Amino acid sequence: MTFGTVAGVVGTAVGVVGGIVNGIEASNAAADQAAYNAKVEAMNQQYRLNVMAYQNADYANNVDFFKQQIAWERGEFDRTKQHVSDQIDAVNDDMLSQLSQQVAQVVQQDMVEVFGDRSTQDQARAATGTLEARLADSGVSGNTADILRGDIQRQAGNAERTYALNDDAARSQIRTEMLGTVATRNNQLASISIPTFQPLQAPKPPAPVSPVNPAAPVATPSAASIALNGISTGINLGIGAAKLFK
Repeated sequence: MTFGTVAGVVGTAVGVVGGIVNGIEASNAAADQAAYNAKVEAMNQQYRLNVMAYQNADYANNVDFFKQQIAWERGEFDRTKQHVSDQIDAVNDDMLSQLSQQVAQVVQQDMVEVFGDRSTQDQARAATGTLEARLADSGVSGNTADILRGDIQRQAGNAERTYALNDDAARSQIRTEMLGTVATRNNQLASISIPTFQPLQAPKPPAPVSPVNPAAPVATPSAASIALNGISTGINLGIGAAKLFK
């Protein structure tokens, strides 16, 4: 066997081993890159999950607070409603109490007029009876008697008209007071303060978090390609060595 042939065989063997070693190193590098990419993807995925968990928790807290606000406003509304109702009842009760007193005054004034007219009529009848007895005893008659009778009736009529005028004046005064009572009630109702509640803005759900892009695939040489590459490298190296030492 010539020296060139030996060099070729040795070169071939070295080339095959070198090619396989290079292929293994490339495979290991690809595996390391793939592992790194997978680790980055996992970290990004975990970060996405953490962001989603935070957003969901924050949204849940906002919803709970929103419910508490609604409950508070509902309670305030109910209390306000009861307060306004109590004020309205108090104003109406006060008006009815005053109107009752004023109506009682009207009735009292009417009774004063009725009793006054009745007393005047009784007095007129008594005076007329006394006059008639005296006229009969004295024998007075004619115009003189008529004048005396008319004077009694005139005085009775004046008294009745006085009672009627007083009653009309009292009624007018009481009617004015009743109208004032109603007007006061209306003003008091209009001045009752009723707070308003602004509508609450419901919390918005969190925006969706973009999905994590999958790690880019890393090309890994197969065992067959490593072997073929090693053989090819060995053959080329052996041929070159054989030619060199021929």
